Amino acid sequence: MSRRSLAWIVAILVAAYLIGAAGIYAVLMSDRVVAIWDFYQLWYSARVLLEGRDPYDAQVALEMQQALYGRPALPSEGRPDFYYPLPLLLLVLPLSALPYPVAAAAWLSLLLFAAAGAVGATLWGLQWRAPAPTMGGLVLWALALFPVLWSLLLGQVSVLLLFFLCAGLAALLRQRDGLAGPCLALTALKPQLVYLLLPLLGLWAVVNRRWRFLLSGAATAIGLTAVAALFLPPWPVLFWRKVTTYAAISPFAAPLQVLCEQWLGLPASWPWVLAALLLGLCLALWLRTGVDPRRLARAAGVTLVVSALTIPRIGMINQLTLLWPVLVVLKEFWRQRRWGRIAALAVSAAMLVVPWAIAATVAVPADAHRYEVEHQAMAPLLPLLLGAAFATLWATSRRHGAGHE
Repeated sequence: MSRRSLAWIVAILVAAYLIGAAGIYAVLMSDRVVAIWDFYQLWYSARVLLEGRDPYDAQVALEMQQALYGRPALPSEGRPDFYYPLPLLLLVLPLSALPYPVAAAAWLSLLLFAAAGAVGATLWGLQWRAPAPTMGGLVLWALALFPVLWSLLLGQVSVLLLFFLCAGLAALLRQRDGLAGPCLALTALKPQLVYLLLPLLGLWAVVNRRWRFLLSGAATAIGLTAVAALFLPPWPVLFWRKVTTYAAISPFAAPLQVLCEQWLGLPASWPWVLAALLLGLCLALWLRTGVDPRRLARAAGVTLVVSALTIPRIGMINQLTLLWPVLVVLKEFWRQRRWGRIAALAVSAAMLVVPWAIAATVAVPADAHRYEVEHQAMAPLLPLLLGAAFATLWATSRRHGAGHE
């Protein structure tokens, strides 16, 4: 690609982003200000940081509650607060100087591009040369997935981190380790999303001597930590204290716990036993992965499925990281014969339709919150579906003598 062609592409993308931001502002923010829940917390915390104050301070949380509710939050209501590593605010600082309506519109437009970019990056990494209509359909399908669409509506930073996750894994598959390291280091800004993937990737990189990947990722992490310390030197200690309080107020059990205890009525020890077995499976898978791109893509996909099934204290919208494994599954099925394409269509339809159907029909008691009821009704669903799909791929590979390639 020539420099002139690249310049035109960048110009078109920037223009599309600005048009999208202007359109969102005209629809959502021109007549009235719509509070984009999760983004407001980041925007306000970033402004507080620029003022030289501590975004982890309880007074800041009270100010956000006052702005969103007009009063302190009741015990039964969501409590806006800042629970992230401080370097996350570096992603929001450029928008924090803008008035909230303008910043929110710019942020939502950025998230839409990030979600579409996550699909494009994954297809590039998997070398899935889909026709333009197919790629456009996959982007629209991805935007309509339950965790992705809800994350967009809430202004969740997880959508931006999803792009870095998919771009980093794709770069690793294409042996662009200098790009993969920084992208995947940025995903650690919300560590619960990649709590299992990053350590196993690090182990894999050491075994396979991917030093450039490790060094570029470590340099990015150290740089972000240092820059954040310029704003608030003791932020790691303050962040840890805040995390310990979050565990006490989050209503979400791990999907594996929901599956064992609430769906199947098994003893409380079962989630721990199954989690240990799944973690052992992931470790064995990574030790056998080597440098083959297909094996690496599958190992990352299985690990993200296990992470989504075992991580506690986060809602179902954070299962948007399952976009990588579902695209891996769809690509692997699509390259099979007719049955594989039927399976790909069935998986994509189930991933899209079933969560929305459950959300539309679930009964919510008067004294309960919808998001808690939905979590209990379907939190294990998408990881189980993808787990079954990966098991099917493994079985068919064995049947055809391909092993686990």
